[in-house]
Amino acid sequence: MSTLLISPHKTRDDNSNNKSGFGVGSLFVLLSLASAIIIAINDNDRNDSYSWMPILPVSYGIVSAILCANYKYFFKSITFTIIASGYFVKMVLYPLISSLGNYLSFFSGYVQVVKIKEAIIYFSIEYLIIMFVFYTSLSDECIHYNSLRLENTIYSTKTLSILIALLSGYLVFSYLYVEELRTIYYLPTDIKIEELASIRWDNETIVARGSLKRYIYTLFLFIWPLVRYLLPVSLILKIYKKYSKTSKSVFLSGLCCFIPCVFLGGDNFAPFVAVAITLLVIRMLYGQHSNRLFSIVLIIIVLLLIAVISSKLAALSNWRGANGVANIAQLLNAYFPGVENMALCMQIDTPNKLDTLFYDIYSGIPFAATLFGLNGESFNTIYNSYTGTGGQIVPFSGNIGYYTSYILSPFVFAWIISIAIKYEKKAKQSCEYWIRYVYLLFSTYTAMSAVIYSSQIYIRFLFNVMVPILLIRFMARLRLDKS
Repeated sequence: MSTLLISPHKTRDDNSNNKSGFGVGSLFVLLSLASAIIIAINDNDRNDSYSWMPILPVSYGIVSAILCANYKYFFKSITFTIIASGYFVKMVLYPLISSLGNYLSFFSGYVQVVKIKEAIIYFSIEYLIIMFVFYTSLSDECIHYNSLRLENTIYSTKTLSILIALLSGYLVFSYLYVEELRTIYYLPTDIKIEELASIRWDNETIVARGSLKRYIYTLFLFIWPLVRYLLPVSLILKIYKKYSKTSKSVFLSGLCCFIPCVFLGGDNFAPFVAVAITLLVIRMLYGQHSNRLFSIVLIIIVLLLIAVISSKLAALSNWRGANGVANIAQLLNAYFPGVENMALCMQIDTPNKLDTLFYDIYSGIPFAATLFGLNGESFNTIYNSYTGTGGQIVPFSGNIGYYTSYILSPFVFAWIISIAIKYEKKAKQSCEYWIRYVYLLFSTYTAMSAVIYSSQIYIRFLFNVMVPILLIRFMARLRLDKS
């Protein structure tokens, strides 16, 4: 069989890309300094811990200005784009909106003044270290894709297709057979946005432990996140092979972007992450031919995000009683865990950290409760119990600091970011479709986790998505070697 090659795409020349990147960097610097001035003027009579808040946007602006060469890679390096944008929200946008909302927080009454000051300094140092890692690690290898080979890959496409088809069939069967699943996962046609924003459940009360339905239900919860990522890119590959870069091919591939939204549950933003990664794959295959599709899907995603966010704002208002600007600040803090979340992490110091670490890892292992039945507290459980918030996200580096110390934490965190950069490079250097996708998925999700998720959620992703994908790769390769 002949090898089908896809040449690297260049949507714009390098000089144009560089100017766009530097333009974003300049805008971020200006906005950060403006944010610091507004906060300082608005809070000129404060004498508590929030009087230090202008340090966050000032440090973001200064570090970004000093290491402005990094912004050459904005729009080119997915990892850098995610991290730079995420920290802009945490260190510039959130402090500004929170100041305008008089710092009405989830953690009011829980956070110690001294810990907020320490968290502000911590974030400033962490951002400096991370940006320095990008400065030393980014190169043209992060920009240009090698030619992509779609045939004669190490994967047996037939084997992979059969596996994905079986997994997809199981999802349909279990959804129809276990009616309880339809109370926590809805089809897009059966749910309203305001209902989606408030879905919560306890596994123990949905399906009785030990029953057949419980096993089917548990397996569904494991398989769906995996299929959510694998099925769209598998279909897109088949479509591309059949129709090449025709308008029909681009349109059909675009429809695959909505597969991650087939079952909608309490993991409100997980479908958007999967859709974003699917869009990156389409961009990788079609280049400029996907410009219109990319814009249309992006607009739809933004509109859906606005709808979900609006519903979340209403839910927060009913729960915590905030409104207006303060409500927006609370939402940003909920989904981009920042300085106050970090301050709470710094306050918690339990004696049994090894036990807590064990349960952090244990809670991410598929079927762990069913197989082993162990009970204990993860750091996330302790954190939310301590704050009384119920579902706040622990900052990724807060998890690390709890176990290693907040002196070592930014360096460990930066090391994890460097791994994401490394695998983004590997993705662009690889000529194999599936290897490139796996590396792209890993690096992109790692960067997103660093910004919006806890390390416990990230561990769950590694066990529930990355490990099964690697096992599927291993099985497919075994079959290919035998043939």
